Amino acid sequence: MKTTTNTIKRHKKECCECGAEIKEQRESIIYECERCMTQKAE
Repeated sequence: MKTTTNTIKRHKKECCECGAEIKEQRESIIYECERCMTQKAE
C-alpha cells in the first residue's frame, strides 16, 4: 500500500495574493508572503 506522505509534502503553503511559496509556517487560515503583507500595511 502507498502512503499519502507524498501528497502532504507536495502541498506547499502559498501566498493567497501572488502565489509565492511561503517558507515560514504560520498558524493562519489566510497565507500571505512578506511582500503582500507589507503592501497591505501601507
